[in-house]
Amino acid sequence: MVGPLRRMLSAVRPRNLWNRFIFRDVAYNDNHGAFKTAYIVPDPYNLKSEQAAYRFAETNRIIRDVFGHVGTMLEIGCAEGYQSLHLLPLCDSLHGIDVSDKAVERARVRCPEARFSDEDIFALTGRYDLVLAAEVLYYMSDIPAVIARMSALGAGCLVTYYEPAAPRLDPYFAEIPGVQTALLQYKDVRWKAVWWKGDALRPQN
Repeated sequence: MVGPLRRMLSAVRPRNLWNRFIFRDVAYNDNHGAFKTAYIVPDPYNLKSEQAAYRFAETNRIIRDVFGHVGTMLEIGCAEGYQSLHLLPLCDSLHGIDVSDKAVERARVRCPEARFSDEDIFALTGRYDLVLAAEVLYYMSDIPAVIARMSALGAGCLVTYYEPAAPRLDPYFAEIPGVQTALLQYKDVRWKAVWWKGDALRPQN
């Protein structure tokens, strides 16, 4: 039994074991503490991978095609700034936020041209040309409130999430006027991208 068990454990990457332990109870419940703990180790999401690079590039393509170069951009859940590096050429000013102060510290080092802060989306004020939330909706307890807040902050809004989460997340976007979607695929992994204009959810006079 020891031999097979040892082989199994040696085949599992330490990051995956760490993620399974830390993120075992984070789905749709605003568990900010788990994300602060996760960054005890660097790059807990493996955002240096080819898979992540593909998603970054495809997200950039959508932004260029749909929104063009924007003045101000807000990145919700910026983590350690890996995607921020890709977003910088698409805007004049990038503000990234994350609930982990450790992640924000690393993002500042990785991407000094941008502004980063350990804030929650509901604590922000002001207005951005584009608000991006990539791979973060799974961890929010009140999805309609997040969508409404994004719309209040952004002239344009864009989210991405893994396609297996679509049955739960898709209905929240179905009633947004003018909403558009696209599928992204890297090998056997698929994501959904959803974007809309912020004023689509504002009351019409």
